[in-house]
Amino acid sequence: MQRAIDDKLVRSEQTYDLQCLGVVLGQVFARQTPLKWVTVEDQFGRDLALQYPGTTVIVFPLTMISKRVEDGREIDVAAIYRTVAAHVEEMKDDPEYKR
Repeated sequence: MQRAIDDKLVRSEQTYDLQCLGVVLGQVFARQTPLKWVTVEDQFGRDLALQYPGTTVIVFPLTMISKRVEDGREIDVAAIYRTVAAHVEEMKDDPEYKR
C-alpha cells in the first residue's frame, strides 16, 4: 500500500480508489486491534467506520489516506497506523468514551 502511494499509482482525484486503500488499512486495524467494522449514519449519510467495542471510540479509515493525498500531504501508512492505534488505546479507557 505504501509503495502504491509513493509511486503515485492513485491520483488525488481518484477518491474512490484512495478510499479503497483506506478499506485495506481498516482491515489491518480490524485484524490487529479489537476495532470492529460498523456503519455510522449521520445527517450526511452512511459511512463505514471502526469502533472499539463498548465505547464510542470510532475511527474512519476510508478517508485516512484519501484526505491526506487530496491535501498534498506526505503519507506514511505505518505512522498513521501507529498514531491511530495509540490514540484509540488512550481513548478506550477514558470514561468520556464509555457506553
